[in-house]
This record gives sequence, C-alpha cells and structure tokens, in this order.
Amino acid sequence: MIFDIASSSVGAGLVRLARNEPARVIHSIREVIPYQTTIDPDRLFRDMIEVLKKVYGDIIKQGVTHLTGSEFRHVKIGRIFYSFASPWSATQTKTLSIKRNEPFVFTHELLNNLMLDEEEKFKKEAIVTRRVSPAVLSVIERRIIQTRLNGYDVRDPFDKRAREADISYFSGIVPKLVLDKTMEVCHVSHTSKNIKAYTFSLIAYSAIRDAFPKENDFIHIRIGGEISDVSVIEDGLIMASASFPSGQNNVIRKIAENLNMTKEETFSFLNLYMKDHAKIVSGDRSEIVISRFMNEWVVSLRAVLEKLENSMFLPQKLFLIMDGELTDLFVKALETDMTNNSNITDTAFNVTLLDTPIVLISAFAERVYELEKK
Repeated sequence: MIFDIASSSVGAGLVRLARNEPARVIHSIREVIPYQTTIDPDRLFRDMIEVLKKVYGDIIKQGVTHLTGSEFRHVKIGRIFYSFASPWSATQTKTLSIKRNEPFVFTHELLNNLMLDEEEKFKKEAIVTRRVSPAVLSVIERRIIQTRLNGYDVRDPFDKRAREADISYFSGIVPKLVLDKTMEVCHVSHTSKNIKAYTFSLIAYSAIRDAFPKENDFIHIRIGGEISDVSVIEDGLIMASASFPSGQNNVIRKIAENLNMTKEETFSFLNLYMKDHAKIVSGDRSEIVISRFMNEWVVSLRAVLEKLENSMFLPQKLFLIMDGELTDLFVKALETDMTNNSNITDTAFNVTLLDTPIVLISAFAERVYELEKK
C-alpha cells in the first residue's frame, strides 16, 4: 500500500511488487484537501489527516473489491510506503568538506558524525518559521550523492586514507507529529513492520533517472496546491533542492480576487480558458490577468532556481509532476520564452509532463523492493 501526501490532495494505491517484474498498480484513489481562501497551517494539517482517513478507508474497501476478482484475492498487504511532499517535508542537498594537514582514515563513524551535525543545523533552519523545537522533527532519509577523496570520485571511500574529503548528500525531514499521525491512520488494522517513509523529491529523482537514463541534466518540479518542490540534477546527481510557497491554489486565489469570482467560478472559467472559449466570453482583461499571474509564478520559480544553481546555465529540460485541473496552464507558462517580458534572460523550458505521483511512487517502491532482494 502506498500513500502520496501532498499540499492539496492525498493519494493512495494498492501495488503488486514481484521480483523482476514492473510494479503493478491494482487500484488507486485520490481525494482533494478542502480549499482554503486564507491558509491556516493547523487547519490544513487537520484537513489532511481527515482526507487521509477517508482515502485509507476507500482504498481498503474498493481495493478488496478489485482483488476479489483477481489472482491476488488471498494476498495480504505486506508493505506500506509513505511519500511526503511539501509542506509536510523539507529537503536539502549539502556538501561537507574535511581538510587536514595529516592523512586521516575515512570511516563510517566520521561520516555519521558529520551528517548528524549538519542535520541538526538543517532542523534549526527548517523550523524557524514554525517556532518549534528541533526535537519534533524526524530525519526520514539520508542518501550519499557523491564522495571525493583528494579531489577524486570514490565509490567506496571507507577505510581509505586522505587529506581532503568532500561529501555531497541528500537528506529529508518530516515533523514528528505529521509522521506519527499519518502512520497512526492505517496502523489500526495494519500492523506491518515493513513501513518506509520518503520525501517525494527523492522519489521523483529516482523514478526519472530510471525512466530517462540518457537525461543527465534536468530540473524536476512538483506543483502542489500551496507549495511547489523543485530539484536540480547535474551529471545524473541531485545537486540542489528547495520549495517555494506558490502553487495551483495561490494562482487561483489571485485570479479570483482580480476577476471578482468565487473559487467555483474561477475553476470553471479557467477550464474554459484552457479550451480557448473564455476569451470569447470574458474579453481581453481576463487573459491579461491570467498571463500576469502565470508569468509571476514562472519568475518565482526561476528566482529559486538561480539561487540553487551556481553555474551560468540552468538545465532547460524540465520534468513536471502535478495533479489537478490546471496542468495545461502551467505547461504553457513554462514553455513560454521569457526573454522579452522580464529581466530574466532564460529561454523557455523543454517540458515533459510525467504520469501521476502514484505511478512514480510505485516505480520507486519497485526499486526499493528489488534492492532488498539482492
């Protein structure tokens, strides 16, 4: 069983994993978290848990129906995977460096101490706006991206001697309350000890690398309801990741306010607009408003990317993951050349729209399963 916990919706799926076979999604479901005109973090958390409970109940009930008529009718759920996107998780990619006059031995203990120190700093940075203690945050994953000893890439650096070491690694954290409450939902009837939690950023990176092995430099972004998560990959390695507080709902609020529409009217209008009908109905003002706010969103994304990336050129290949009704609107905005309408001199992104998050999480679960069996 897999769960996709995002800022505007919760998804779940029953997935069949078998050795040397692709993951098979038997059944999946997704429910939207209630839209808020003004964001209240505590209410958003409560709503997410309530939606998760509903999704869990539905996937069990409907999933059993699907299993009854298949060859898997006697199979029990043996694994549970959780995926957390923003705002329920935070990620960082860091490079740690050691330089000493005398040679030292690179050990597991040395690496762990370095990462633990850095993770404590990461926690403190991540909770500044939440005003909570670092003790309430849980590190759910840490992955070594690259290790260099004396300037050379080394796949197995342990017990080797060096004067210099550079370690790039990826880590993800989730508030302990979020982790405990989400897992509590399905522990009532499923007490499986094989439970794993990951950030969606890592899941997306892994799934894209497997599906597009020839793509070594790219950006992947998940546009949620309230927050968008973005990562930059260079030479096949995840080099930087971040999130920024602008997603589908933010754009909807701005358009609704400027066109004096309700949420429902805005959704209907945007659906018509994407079909090229609204232009006839509402005139040019609506098109100007939509273009303005979509352009603002792309400018925000590029500003985040420029902070993340130190080199002169950002990858133009972009993999987009999102669910909702505004996908076409965001694809069009990302594929628009901005050299003539902003201070940013980047050309349009080359956008590839990926399958639903449930499919990506299933592919990642398959990889984890295969590695466990080796």
